[in-house]
Amino acid sequence: MKSEFEALEEKYESDVKKLQRTCPHKRKSEWREQWWALGHSTGYIVRVCLNCNRILDKKKVMPRFRQERWRNVERTIKKKKREREERRLANAIKKRKGEEISKTS
Repeated sequence: MKSEFEALEEKYESDVKKLQRTCPHKRKSEWREQWWALGHSTGYIVRVCLNCNRILDKKKVMPRFRQERWRNVERTIKKKKREREERRLANAIKKRKGEEISKTS
């Protein structure tokens, strides 16, 4: 004999399956990373129906270790770009201060 919880759970699952079968899937999400747990990628990107939450399209992306390596490369590039910009601004400030000193003397 099923508990009330198990009966409700079974009814819910059958209702969701019925909705996903009959849904026209007109509203699709953007591509997004699929996770099997928070912070743990499956290595796929998916598009889902925004009405019934069914996975409509699925693509394999680069393995997680490569994604991490690429993220590190991106971070390094951004960091170096930020450092270059800071140096450029610092040099511009020094140059401007030098011009102000020569004008006042």
